[in-house]
Parts: sequence; C-alpha cells; structure tokens
Amino acid sequence: SLPLELGIALLEDSDGVIDLNVPISGNLDDPQFSIAPIVWKVFTNLIIKAVTSPFSFLASLLGLEGDELKSAQFNAGSFEVLPFTQEKLDHLVKAMGKRPNIALSFAPTYDKNLDKYALSQAKVEAFIDKAMKKQKSKEEDVYLEILEDSFENLYKKLDLDDIKEKFEKVDKDKKEYFDKDGYLLHIKDMIVKKQVITPIELESMAKQRASSILNYFTTKKIDAKRIVVLEEIKSLEVKNKKDVDVEFKIDIKK
Repeated sequence: SLPLELGIALLEDSDGVIDLNVPISGNLDDPQFSIAPIVWKVFTNLIIKAVTSPFSFLASLLGLEGDELKSAQFNAGSFEVLPFTQEKLDHLVKAMGKRPNIALSFAPTYDKNLDKYALSQAKVEAFIDKAMKKQKSKEEDVYLEILEDSFENLYKKLDLDDIKEKFEKVDKDKKEYFDKDGYLLHIKDMIVKKQVITPIELESMAKQRASSILNYFTTKKIDAKRIVVLEEIKSLEVKNKKDVDVEFKIDIKK
C-alpha cells in the first residue's frame, strides 16, 4: 500500500494544488471516453515516484537531478556547516518552501573511525601548542623534542633510534639523508592513535552537528517544528570516506 499522506504532501504546492500536467486527447462525445482512469493512473504513478525517491522528486522541483539532497556532509571532527553543505541545505529550504506540508528528520550522527581520529589529532595539536607556548619558542628542534618526549611516554617499549633507522634514505645521487618530515609525521601519527576519545565526546560531536543543521534551517525561516532531530544517535563506521554523512528522511509535517 502507498503512503498516501506523504505522497500528497510531496505533490501539494503552497496553494494546496496538485498539478498533474496531464495531456489528454479524445472525443468527449464518445461514451467510452473517460478522463478519470487516465488522471488516476497519472496520479498513482506520481505518488509512487515521489514516495520511493522523495529527494530526487524534490530536486526535480528545483531543476536538479539525483539524490544529492538526501544528506549533509561534515568534515571529520567538525560540526561546521561548510559551503558545499550550505548549498545543499539552501536547496532543501527552497524545496520545503514549495512543499509546506513536508518535514525533515535526521539522527545526530558521528563516524566511529573518522571522528575518533580527527578528535585525537585535535587533542595532540592542542597539547603541542600548549607545550610550545611554555617553551616560548617555535623552533623546529623544540617541536621535535616535544613529540619525542610524548612518544616515549606513550610507547615505553619502543626505541626511537630503531624508528629513526627506517627514515634513513638514499637519494637518486646515492647520497644518504634523514627524512625528518616523514619521521615527524610517523611519530605524531602514533601519538594520535594512542589518544583516548570517549563515547561521550563522539556523541557530543553528533549533537553539535544536529544543532548546526537545525540552526541553519531556522535562520532561513523554516519552522523548527518541520526539522525533527531524532533522539537516537547514529554511529557510522564507513570505509574509504573522508567526510561524515548525516542522512535525511522526508516526513509529513505534524
């Protein structure tokens, strides 16, 4: 059975009109000629199209294609609404203006791997900045010393000299050199991986993203009652992605 209410909400414009745009030809004097079955068939097909791919349907109202409106993207470890995402949300604002009886729902979302690593990086960067300020110096040797001290505190069974050996390189002229940048990145990455990020921190990131989306819509004069933030927090674990998707669902305005 079709979710008729949702279909009608998607089809009905701000004037309460459903425009079927049905081209009909035939002899009105013919007793066999009937408009009703044609209209009903077109209406049914439109309902099916709208409810099975609601975001594609809304995109078509704006001259867009595909399901590009079905989610909002965030950088890992961030709740800032980026320009690319703003553009999507602006399209949804326009679509919701054209369809006043629909609502948008979504769950606060975080990615267990992406956000954990990004938040860990932020913790390490904050630690380094604080330590550098105490040293009152930004010299590279001080930066290296801070990283090495931190590494040795976290990896007591590993020897930095053994790790340094892996970064002794030979260039195309067969001249030996030490890949200092590679070495720094390596030990910094190992420090990052030792950081503890709690479920509360990840859930807080998810909630901040939800607030960012809600605030964006309300500043665009969309009634907050039409933006439904679900209570359950969604945890993702997506491979081969750099950003975090918050997926939307179309509902009927309550």
